[in-house]
Amino acid sequence: MVNLRENMYSGLDQIQNKEFDVFNALLSIFNKHDLHYFVTGGTVLGANFYQNFIPYDDDIDVALVREDYNKFIQTLYRELPSEYRVQHYSLDSSFKYTIIRVENTSIDIVEVSDPKQKVSHPCIDIAPLDGTPNGKLQRRFFYLRLLLLRGLLTGCYADSINMNKDRSIKDKILIKMLKVSGKVIRLVFNPTKIKKRIDRILSKYKFDDSPFIGTYMGAYRDKEMLPKYVWGNGKHYSFRNLQVTGPEDTDAYIKLLYGGFRELTDDEAFKARHYIIKERAKIK
Repeated sequence: MVNLRENMYSGLDQIQNKEFDVFNALLSIFNKHDLHYFVTGGTVLGANFYQNFIPYDDDIDVALVREDYNKFIQTLYRELPSEYRVQHYSLDSSFKYTIIRVENTSIDIVEVSDPKQKVSHPCIDIAPLDGTPNGKLQRRFFYLRLLLLRGLLTGCYADSINMNKDRSIKDKILIKMLKVSGKVIRLVFNPTKIKKRIDRILSKYKFDDSPFIGTYMGAYRDKEMLPKYVWGNGKHYSFRNLQVTGPEDTDAYIKLLYGGFRELTDDEAFKARHYIIKERAKIK
């Protein structure tokens, strides 16, 4: 009988360590150039409750204030070690996301739920941290425009969506509709132009001048746009042997984004596992 706990953690520490190496290199650049960053998402949970990764988690979440995000992708990413590959649509138009991805190419991994077992690498995604309009009505229109563009972008890449992931029935129906309409969307819309349009809209509202701040293109969309006091000036968290910057009001961040925190059961953690290591063929 397969031991669930052993299977759940198999190779996880190696993936975490490779991502931590990337994180360390990124923080060196951020600190050297005084770039304004926050750890976000599950990394806030990990730093707050474990001073480390959540034990069953296999990613690190980081956001840079938009102006510094632009500086990084325009020039500063070149300071990373050569084994770290940087992906962004401005560098490669086939890259389908709006964020920056930094991969550690020293090992191969595959997504657990991917039937094609496409090879990738441990990575860190860097999201831009953006503001919003001041008025409630303006914000609603702002989110609506972004939602429409996000839907079009998803349609452009509908064929690559992994249907084996655990999703709600509503999301599965929506994805199936997008797969049908995706061919038409790709004939009419250029995905790179959509990404540029999304970035232009998000870039309009500065961190310092906005009532809500966040990473709109994340999984939770406008739910990730949190009141400015939550971010504040940031505060230090311990993460392994590092001091990292995260949201100032930790409790409010966790409550507003997640509704709270509890450890997953072994079965839940096993299902939540994103990646496993793929052994490389030995050279004879």
